[in-house]
Amino acid sequence: MLALAAPASAITPYVSGGIGFGGAQSLNGSVRVGAVDVGGFRADPGGEISGEIAGGGYFGRRLAAEIAFRYGRAELASATIAGQSTIVDTEIETLTVLARSRFLIVPRGDVRPFIGGGIGVQRVAMGGVERTGFAYEGSAGVTLTVAPRWDVDVAARYTGSTTAAFDAGSGVAVDGLRYRTISGGVTLRYLFGARR
Repeated sequence: MLALAAPASAITPYVSGGIGFGGAQSLNGSVRVGAVDVGGFRADPGGEISGEIAGGGYFGRRLAAEIAFRYGRAELASATIAGQSTIVDTEIETLTVLARSRFLIVPRGDVRPFIGGGIGVQRVAMGGVERTGFAYEGSAGVTLTVAPRWDVDVAARYTGSTTAAFDAGSGVAVDGLRYRTISGGVTLRYLFGARR
């Protein structure tokens, strides 16, 4: 019985919250009017601001896994449709749910570099229309120990999502819409148990 209980005791649960600032984003796909493909769609939104909360746990010293919820918002002033620039003047809002993990390259100490990744879903809202698609993320950064039960992550993240089609109204649709962000962020984490 003691041998079976040992693995469960190695899990240290935590909750976290953070903010992020996007340095580069892209939104692209192909425009279709009815059944006719009229060319590509591309937009470069302004900087995205995001906030997230997450819950998960450390599984031993090197591995952490969590479920994260992130809300992001960016301004979109113009876009290129079929080679022609046009004024859009709208906002892009995203709600992303990810199952993700981090691998601590250096498992001990007050400064621990890590790499991570995750998959999930992302809802993209633009111009009053919303679509949900597959989302993915890759990250790299450092975890800083600031108190016995408090960590701070400083990380860079690449997040992307793809939806099958985005109906813009009046018979116009954007197929294969892809939204990608590169962002930096800071996350504060509280551990509900002793650090391993």
